[in-house]
Amino acid sequence: MATYTKPALSVQDQILLLERRGLVIADKVAAANVLTLCNLYRFGGFALHFWVQPHVRPQQYQPGTTFEAVVNLMNFDRALRMLVMDAVELLEVSVRSSITSQASLFYAAPHWYMDSGRFKDWKKHLWFLQKCLGDFSRSKEVYVQHYKDNYSDPVLPPSWILAEISTFGTWSNLYENLSERKLRNQIAGVFGLDHETFEKNLHVLSNTRNYCAHHNRIWNRVFSFTPKRKQAKAITLPVTDQRRFAAQAGMIWIMLRAIEPNSTWTRQLRDLIRQYGIDHRQMGFPANWEQDAFWGI
Repeated sequence: MATYTKPALSVQDQILLLERRGLVIADKVAAANVLTLCNLYRFGGFALHFWVQPHVRPQQYQPGTTFEAVVNLMNFDRALRMLVMDAVELLEVSVRSSITSQASLFYAAPHWYMDSGRFKDWKKHLWFLQKCLGDFSRSKEVYVQHYKDNYSDPVLPPSWILAEISTFGTWSNLYENLSERKLRNQIAGVFGLDHETFEKNLHVLSNTRNYCAHHNRIWNRVFSFTPKRKQAKAITLPVTDQRRFAAQAGMIWIMLRAIEPNSTWTRQLRDLIRQYGIDHRQMGFPANWEQDAFWGI
């Protein structure tokens, strides 16, 4: 193990470093503005795509690679994250709402989630209640304050209130812990899935959401959490690599079109790829992917 000795570089020194590595920078003022707002380390993560030999040192960019080409990738990735988050927002709300509405009717009890006998693991159930109690205590929402001002028993509000103030991950874990298989399939059925596929998709969706929320690169990422290739009896993801973004997009599309039949999300995705001139194969899409009926374009 060595001692880290690399010094901090000024923006101008960063530009000189990139030029020494073969990057063409025609407008140094514009480049300085970009590097001032986006540090070199983040920029380098996208520029890595243009190396002659990725992960081989000394670093050298492919001949003719421009600063603008790297910025184009960065802008595409940002637009892609926003498009993904737009879909995830709809899915998050729908998942939480489906869990609480289906379970409330199934058990005919607004506080159904408080009964540990309805869950497989009491420790996980206790963790859920502790998380909810913290969310409820901290919340300043008007409807939460109304419950606090008017009711003392139970100490927590009906599940449909908790669904609005607790995280997607919290409710995903609760779903996984439900002991009643019929109820789990009933909830998953809202999205056209069986309970096992739905459960795995929730984990994948939560992981992808976190990448987007924390501004991590996703366009050519190799994902560690991947959806099942076969999503339903007659639905298989038409992708070349389960670890690439295309599989994530396919999973999102299956769930999204179940709740939004008129969604144009995949058309927006196609248009975005075209607009920025991105090679779709690096995202795991096969040739002529947009012509596949699966995507509904």
